[in-house]
Amino acid sequence: MRRKLILGILMCVMVLFPSCSSGRRIQGEKGQPERQSEIEYIEIPAPEIERLIYVALGDSVSEGFGIWSPADRHTSVFFEMLQAQGYANEYVNMAVSGFTTTDLLLLLNGSEFSESNIMQYARVITLNIGGNNILAPFWEHMPDTAEIQRIADETINFATQAWELALEIMEFANESREAITEVLEFANEVIDFAENFSILDIFRLNEMIAAAPPIIDGAMEVFDEVNTLETAITTMFAEATELDVVELFSLLSGSIPAELEAEFQASIRQFSYEFIKILTWLEDNAPNAIVIVNTVYNPLPTHFAGMPIGFADESHRLIQAINRIIYEESQQRGFIVSDVYSHLSHRLDMMNLNFDIIHPNPQGHNAIAQLNFSDFLQGTKE
Repeated sequence: MRRKLILGILMCVMVLFPSCSSGRRIQGEKGQPERQSEIEYIEIPAPEIERLIYVALGDSVSEGFGIWSPADRHTSVFFEMLQAQGYANEYVNMAVSGFTTTDLLLLLNGSEFSESNIMQYARVITLNIGGNNILAPFWEHMPDTAEIQRIADETINFATQAWELALEIMEFANESREAITEVLEFANEVIDFAENFSILDIFRLNEMIAAAPPIIDGAMEVFDEVNTLETAITTMFAEATELDVVELFSLLSGSIPAELEAEFQASIRQFSYEFIKILTWLEDNAPNAIVIVNTVYNPLPTHFAGMPIGFADESHRLIQAINRIIYEESQQRGFIVSDVYSHLSHRLDMMNLNFDIIHPNPQGHNAIAQLNFSDFLQGTKE
């Protein structure tokens, strides 16, 4: 019975697969050549790699001003960390030196940017903005190089005129002393003549009348010279107040002019208004991105190079005002805030002293990148 069952199964296999053989060729009819069996190939496309773009927005800090190697920028270092962990595979740095919130808004709303699809694939965005909003009013009050030269020339000319005027005043004092002495002596003679008048002294009256005109003329010359000197002194003080160097000295001494203080306050209000617009734009146009906003740091020590306390306090107050806005508005939208202020403020060892003292050196850039990545990892866990 078992043998019959096995034979039946073999018969079925031979019926269902009559052309199976051990070779790849199929035997043709008698006298015909063998033909190659037809094999159907179906091409399977390689899976597309998802675009994960890291976008850097901001000013000269993110652009890497003063850094020789682009690889040392905090944005480049941060991208390498993201790429190593599979969080990003593309990197676009759109930061521009000198950018304020006004400039960044113009970039984001520009036709070239809106037509691109960068933000559609943006997965991580860093935003570093605000420092120039504070610096712009200050630099507008500081003359440029040509203007400083003009002011220096005018100041030297002014000092020369002032010295010449001082010499004239001293010379006038010496010359007028004789005239004033003559006037006083003549006045005493007149008083003595009036008090001790005698008919026998009538001849003295003619002498006194004859002596009066030159004495009076000398006195009038003194008064005229006084008026001339007064006009010259008044003019020089007016020219001095018009010199920008007076305001420059005022700034360096720590005194903030009322006009500049008003501009600082207006700048903070404008930053708040435009910063909110930037964050709203990112919410609307990069909904899949994790946004990291850096706070503004203060690169100078409080008393660097004899910096006046008043000016240092004012700069600290302005930076703190900007950072409060950054914290409040960013956290309200669920964006990550990196406290760059606490890590780089008053750290000259982190600043690029070869170019200036306000931009980070490679060590400072690395510190920003490490902070951004640490905050990014922490934010992805929450």
